[in-house]
Amino acid sequence: MAHPNIQAITVDAFVQQVRAEYSLPKRKPIFGIGKPGVGKTVSLRDLAKDMGIGFLDIRLTNYTEVDLKGVPMPDEKTKTAVWYASSTLPNVEKHGEKGILLLDEITGASPPVRLGVYQLLEKGELESYKLPDGWYIVACGNNEEDMVEVYNELSIPLKDRGFVFSIVSDVSSFKMYGIQNAFHPLVLAYISWSPESLHDMPTDPSDVSRSPRGWETVSDSLIYCEEGRLDGELMINRIAGAIGRYETEKFLTFTKFKEQIPDIEDILSNKISPNIDSSEILHITLQSCINTLVHEAEKDFNIDKEGFPSVWISERFANFANWFLSLDDLEVKAMAIGDLRNSMPTQRIVAIVLGKVFTSLCPKFQEFSLQSSGLFKS
Repeated sequence: MAHPNIQAITVDAFVQQVRAEYSLPKRKPIFGIGKPGVGKTVSLRDLAKDMGIGFLDIRLTNYTEVDLKGVPMPDEKTKTAVWYASSTLPNVEKHGEKGILLLDEITGASPPVRLGVYQLLEKGELESYKLPDGWYIVACGNNEEDMVEVYNELSIPLKDRGFVFSIVSDVSSFKMYGIQNAFHPLVLAYISWSPESLHDMPTDPSDVSRSPRGWETVSDSLIYCEEGRLDGELMINRIAGAIGRYETEKFLTFTKFKEQIPDIEDILSNKISPNIDSSEILHITLQSCINTLVHEAEKDFNIDKEGFPSVWISERFANFANWFLSLDDLEVKAMAIGDLRNSMPTQRIVAIVLGKVFTSLCPKFQEFSLQSSGLFKS
């Protein structure tokens, strides 16, 4: 467990911290320490892509001191040794002028490699190598209790070269990533229904952990089965291999409720406004509606002269909002609004909910969102 004095943040907050630090004139490296599979690496890769800059992931446990520093070669003229820089680290010709350099698994790096990292963090240099000005260093690692093969606590001098954060699993961040990356709605519904299942490191090293990375594999397996790439038995085996047999049994029991959900088209076309008593059915229905709306908006999102989307899209979003706002559970309402907010680019969802069609059909949406911390303020 991370020291209680270390600031704990979610994966999403960690990414935003990196984005902000990158833009500062006097930026310092960031250390992110968290459980395996929490999403540190993939989130940073997505951030770099979103920023339009390069990304280089160096797994320090796979490298030696020579791999980072390069090799000393004799200079016959001066009778001294000169360092030939390694091609491992970023260079402008190969990797571009700007980027994020991720020094991953830093808590598993050997002491000689750590010394090289220390020099790189301190001066942006390593023997004859100099980090390009547009490149920014982020280092990630794990905690001692995460049962990684090698663990070496970060020294105080090393941590003093940057900012240290403890990265924690967060359902909202996971769902936002899942919605934006087209995860299967059953996985998102299940994590909403059973948030404690998102991330759990076993105490027995021979056991299988549950992690955001594992749930992405579950999502892929469901999609592959629906596409005919896997049969049912192979899909179940693949899921069990990712999250363990016990969690798989619980998840598969949950998925059976999918047969009992109301017709999604009837909700989105305002034919019905069902009152659902079952928590399992409710979460599956909500995520299925959002999944359908996201796909429809991607295919038919036409902005009119005043900057608002088509009447058809606006009506369907309004019908969905009117339905979930009629539910009694306040937390479910807030969750649905948060999932909508995270389902597509901010500019697009704001254009929908602030449009004339949506506001006229669902006036209580603005009232509720403003009462709930103003989730959709323009």
